[in-house]
Order: sequence, then structure tokens, then C-alpha cells
Amino acid sequence: MMQAPVKSGVSVLASALTITPGAIACGATVAIFNIYRPQNLAGWVITTVALGLFTLFKISTPKAQWVGFQIIEGIGLGILNAAPTFPVLAPLPISENAHALAFFTFVRSYSQTWGVTIGATILQNQLKIKLPQPFLDMFPSEGVEIAYAAIPQIPGLPEPMRTEVREAFVSSLRVIWLAMIGICALGLLSVLGMKELKMHEVTDEDWGMEERKKMDVGEENAKDKL
Repeated sequence: MMQAPVKSGVSVLASALTITPGAIACGATVAIFNIYRPQNLAGWVITTVALGLFTLFKISTPKAQWVGFQIIEGIGLGILNAAPTFPVLAPLPISENAHALAFFTFVRSYSQTWGVTIGATILQNQLKIKLPQPFLDMFPSEGVEIAYAAIPQIPGLPEPMRTEVREAFVSSLRVIWLAMIGICALGLLSVLGMKELKMHEVTDEDWGMEERKKMDVGEENAKDKL
């Protein structure tokens, strides 16, 4: 199925709109029950199941099915968006939470960059293998991202090449889902070694005060020099 940019954005709303409720549900259950290990486990399990369902996609998959699978994925990703924060902060002194959270956010953003790179590399390599050779001959052999260059050409292709190209995309994406399942398996293993530590119930009232004092001293010194 070929879609225009706006319609393709609408098609992934089922995933995007369920991430926030998943994160909210995770935070609420942590606050109510004062535990975080089950939420981490649930997040990895749900995400793994969703990716496993993604491997069932075909070019003829009905809309209700791929929307439903996205909802499951969105909930799992939403839980994982919030749940890992708690085991990171629980063992640390309150005074170190801000630094730890900043570093955790950096690592997560850096990892997302690697995730996009790995996924794009898998797709590119698989398409080179699975696309029909007459179609590949339409593009230069070097310096072309086939995944992006090929998509606009698909609607105008004659049959049976059009179906063959679409099938190649589906099977190539399936390899990405399988790779992601392997990564989720590592996440599940990390939960098995996770301890349920008691979380802090107070806040750091001095957070930022020392840095603020240093800034004030610096400003005063600058004024004195003037």
C-alpha cells in the first residue's frame, strides 16, 4: 500500500497516540504500588510481542490488524519510556539524581541514533538482496539509499514487478523486526537481574542551590571588575 506523506503520518497515529497513555499508566502504578520491576518487565514483554506480531505483516494485511498491532507496540514503548528511569535513580543519593537523569537522557538519545542507523542499514542491505534485479538496475550502484529512492517509483511499476518490489520491502522490514526482537530479549534479561530497591520519598531541597551560588558569585566578580 502506497500512501502520501500526510496519510502515512495518520497511519502511525495508533502507535504515537498510545505511547503517552502507556507512560502515564507506568508512572501511576509506580506511584501507587511503590514498585517498578513489574512495569519494566511488562514493557519489554509487550514490546517484544508487538514486534513479533509485526513479522506477520504482508502487503495484504487488513487495516484493522496493522492498527491493532501498533496499539500494542505503542503501549509497550510508552511503558519503556518511563519505567527504566526508576531503577536508575533508586540506588543513588537524592543529590545525584539530577546528574544521573541527565546522563540517562543523553544515553537514550545517543542509543536512538544508533537504532535508526542499524535499522536503515538492515533495510538497505536486505533490499539489495531481495529486490528484483531489473528494478535495482534503475538506480546507481553506489551512493543511493534504495529504501528512499525506490518508494516513489513503486506506483508506476508494471505487474508483476510492482508486487515483487512490495514483497521485497515487507520481507526486508521483517528482518528489522526480528533484529529488534533480539534487542528486546536483552532488555528482558536485564530485568531478571534487576533489584526492587526502595525509592526515595523526599526531594532534594538544595538541588541547584550550589550552582546558583556559584553563578551569583561569578556575576558579582564580573560587576566588581567593571
